[in-house]
Amino acid sequence: MRDVVVLLVACLVPDHLSMDDVKADTVAVLLPEIMLNATNEDVNPGDNLFVTGLSLNTTNTALEDLFSKHGAVQKVEIMYDPHTRESRGFGFIQMHSSDEAERALESVNGMEVDGRVITVEKAKRSKARTPTPGRYYGPPKRPLWQPLQ
Repeated sequence: MRDVVVLLVACLVPDHLSMDDVKADTVAVLLPEIMLNATNEDVNPGDNLFVTGLSLNTTNTALEDLFSKHGAVQKVEIMYDPHTRESRGFGFIQMHSSDEAERALESVNGMEVDGRVITVEKAKRSKARTPTPGRYYGPPKRPLWQPLQ
């Protein structure tokens, strides 16, 4: 990734400067322009919705039933904590088209589901980020029966 940024910065440097003249400040100024001009296939085409404020009891089926009233639902995914397996309170809904997603967003946003008011927005990305490879350095996993300390 660093090589790509350096290459893109090199393309944007005016002819009268060399890459040695380019400072980190210049890169910081040019980087937003690079990101605007770059084509990013991860950009949400408008059919992926982010839902937050979900109850711990809300299920994928309940969300699918709710959103299917406003259009064809392709995929429903509630995010769960990998250690406790409890809902993290948010999820993603992928609709068949951006028009259906817009209709669902307007209708469902602010609705009460399982005793909680949910918020619906367009997701920033069309698909999940690639997990970081390598070793997990977070807190150690604990069995479900072990109390928190």
